[in-house]
Amino acid sequence: MTFPAYKLGSAYVEMIHDKLVAQVWPGTDPVQKNEPRDTALLESAVNSPFQSALCQDIHPLTLDKGAALFRSLCANHCFLNGNKRTAVLALDTFLVANGYCLILSNDDMYKLAEKTASYKKRGLSHGQALVEILNTIKEAVVPFETVASEGRTNLKFSEIHKKLTQMQDQIRSDPRNSVIHIPDSN
Repeated sequence: MTFPAYKLGSAYVEMIHDKLVAQVWPGTDPVQKNEPRDTALLESAVNSPFQSALCQDIHPLTLDKGAALFRSLCANHCFLNGNKRTAVLALDTFLVANGYCLILSNDDMYKLAEKTASYKKRGLSHGQALVEILNTIKEAVVPFETVASEGRTNLKFSEIHKKLTQMQDQIRSDPRNSVIHIPDSN
């Protein structure tokens, strides 16, 4: 048995970098559309969540995959500028595509991105950085099912669920993204 995991494509992450970063953080150090980028590092970052070893997923759960994507985009420095901001938006987008809503402010997420980008300077291993990210995500994520359940009795939650589902559909249907079927470990 398998379950679907929605993967952001490198071209989609480039769009996040080129278009969305400036919209979400106006007035910050600007990123330039089509600025030079290391496409090999970008491909590595978007594929990192889906790596396997000995026929086993290295990052078996959706939140593990999100943490791997976030760490890779923060640390790989695919772009000249805006790597951490791109990582924040890519993580949020990845989680929405996979049925989760992250309820951290952009500022809190950016602080996590700064910590993540400096994990080696802080003496953390790659694995320790992933645990740090995962712990933050776990405390601040809400499955869409929970929002839908609350929406049965609260109109505001119903509207939030509707908008999240619309965003999810847009992300999933974008041809730059793909679905990967993951073996169920249960």
